[in-house]
Amino acid sequence: MTAAVASLRGFWAALRSDLMLFWVLPVPLLAAAALRLLLPLAEGWLTAYFQAGAVLAPYYLISDLLVAVVAPVLLAYVSVMVVLEERDDGLTRYLAVTPLGRGGYLLTRVFVPVLLGAAYTVPLLACLSLTRPAPWLILPLALSGGLSGAISALLVPAFAGNKVEGMALVKLSTLVLTGLFLPFFLDGPLQYAAAFLPSFWMARLALDGQVFWLLPTALTGLGWLWLLCRRFARKLI
Repeated sequence: MTAAVASLRGFWAALRSDLMLFWVLPVPLLAAAALRLLLPLAEGWLTAYFQAGAVLAPYYLISDLLVAVVAPVLLAYVSVMVVLEERDDGLTRYLAVTPLGRGGYLLTRVFVPVLLGAAYTVPLLACLSLTRPAPWLILPLALSGGLSGAISALLVPAFAGNKVEGMALVKLSTLVLTGLFLPFFLDGPLQYAAAFLPSFWMARLALDGQVFWLLPTALTGLGWLWLLCRRFARKLI
């Protein structure tokens, strides 16, 4: 426990030393507030212009799903930058053989930030959601967003050799979120091409409001995490 606390303190110190990473923290709140204010304004203008009953409103749920993932994914980005810098400095191998261990390192550098991002998401969805999801649905959506954030975080150091490669892979890692959009734009079996992504089942959960969709969300997410954690742990030694 002492080693984990010390590691978290080191993570916080690294975060504070890089002001760009530190100022990422308010972005989810600003993004959620902007979507909450601007999309209804745009909807009013577009419906008046096109004399239509609804233009953007049928897709408000996409906005809420993006709010559900933005905090975990951005905090994952912060943690990835710290991990890559520590690996370039040769610290990860040292930390992996201390009492902290590889498991503790993964916990403090990846999973704690992502869980904090999921916790951050709960009030964002509760207060700034456009579709007002049922109260029981907010926490599952936040945790599902956390799963996608953890996968995004682990993809980068699991495959990047250094920080330069990692910054390129950060953009590619967000492709795990493409599953959020397919159920809205594809009908029938074709949409299940993204069934290997937890974000796809997260979208189905939000669309249908059925607790059953938590099962494939969790199974696909844990499968990704198992594979990526194994690869990342091997690169620590």
